[in-house]
Amino acid sequence: MAYWFLNKQTKEPRIFGSLPVMCEEITELDKQSLEYHFSRLKKEEFENDTYRIVKRNLERGGKKIKEKRLEALNFDTARN
Repeated sequence: MAYWFLNKQTKEPRIFGSLPVMCEEITELDKQSLEYHFSRLKKEEFENDTYRIVKRNLERGGKKIKEKRLEALNFDTARN
């Protein structure tokens, strides 16, 4: 999972690979509250007066993923 973070005061966007890393960098954030919000409540976004955080899937490259995408397009990978 990736977390897109926007500081509304500075308008600075950042992307973090995990909640613990984001909470280490942005010390005002409470890791337990955010884990509850995103994991237990299954929310995709968190917003207050200062921050906006959006939880997104991180797309990665690689041979297996490329093959799956080609299969989804009904492309014969054996021919190429």
